[in-house]
Amino acid sequence: VRGQARAERVAWSVFPRTPRASAARWSAAAPTHGAFVPRPVPEGASPITTISVTSFRDWLQSPTLFRLRRDPRTRLDNAREQGGEMAAMGFGSFVHRALELWGAEAALRTGAGEPPETDERALADALMAHFDAAREERFVPALRGSFEVQLAIARERVRAFARAQARWASQGWRVRHVELTFGTHEGSVPAPAVGATSIRLTGRIDRVDVHPDAGHAALDYKTSPEPTDPGPQHRNSNGRWLDLQLPLYRVLLR
Repeated sequence: VRGQARAERVAWSVFPRTPRASAARWSAAAPTHGAFVPRPVPEGASPITTISVTSFRDWLQSPTLFRLRRDPRTRLDNAREQGGEMAAMGFGSFVHRALELWGAEAALRTGAGEPPETDERALADALMAHFDAAREERFVPALRGSFEVQLAIARERVRAFARAQARWASQGWRVRHVELTFGTHEGSVPAPAVGATSIRLTGRIDRVDVHPDAGHAALDYKTSPEPTDPGPQHRNSNGRWLDLQLPLYRVLLR
């Protein structure tokens, strides 16, 4: 509608005493002086009871950013998938899931005393089978466009993983734990307290391997296009910590 009819409809929808008017439901909550006072962060102490090893990155960057993302009353998170493709986080989670399925099987072999698989072709076949299982678990059978391209890229990443895993296993490393979780829920390893506080340090390590001579190794999968050196990722040139994920894995594993 236009003109007078539109004006009448707008007046009807916002007039507080109009029956069924939407304005009548919220006008009483509006400040009488008409000022708008944004309160993006709830007042009072933050009820944060756990802190993950990855969230320290947010804290070191900005305590305010940390609170906005980790306070259970706000939980601001911009990790959302686009409609036509997997977001970076979604892509990584999908590849992690395929490696988790394979790793659980490899850990059972270790528990049974069997030697690790060192043949690259056999590893690739096993990984592709779990890749297909993860794909069937998450996606519909027919995918087109960007999803199809992303899945092809993921397959190449997993094949590259098979080559690296064959070399690693040939050195004597065996998969001991997969998705080792430290938390407060049933089934997880009890999360330790942070210092003298009641806040618990939580985390999930992608994989923990064991070697008869070298001991244990905590592995963290990365699915970015280019490999990055963990040193500069965690500390700047002056030695200041930027990310505490890997050193805090050592704290949890102790």
